[in-house]
Amino acid sequence: MTKHEFLAFLDAARDFFGTWPPPPTLYLNLRENTPSGQARWDQQARPLIARMLKRGLLEWIPCPEALKKHPTDPCGKAHLALTALGKAQLDAWNQLGCDAHTHSRHCHVNRRRFKLAG
Repeated sequence: MTKHEFLAFLDAARDFFGTWPPPPTLYLNLRENTPSGQARWDQQARPLIARMLKRGLLEWIPCPEALKKHPTDPCGKAHLALTALGKAQLDAWNQLGCDAHTHSRHCHVNRRRFKLAG
């Protein structure tokens, strides 16, 4: 899993759920979207998340803020969200393709279709 794939996945999860996903939902969906033959994405994401938090691409937000659209379903856990810097980085990678962050010539992230389930 690349940083680009993770940011694209998190952004797609927010679009799908209408809110930033809580950790259990995020990790379950990462596991379900692992391409065959790769290490599980939920395992690969944990060190990526730590690095991206440190660099300011991601942040933990409180549940009430994350669940404004679903006030009757507060989980009480912090939710992982893209920061403005993270969104800008995702937009740049989407525009430049995978050459911007890997040695690949073809950007596979924009072609990937995630299967999200709540």
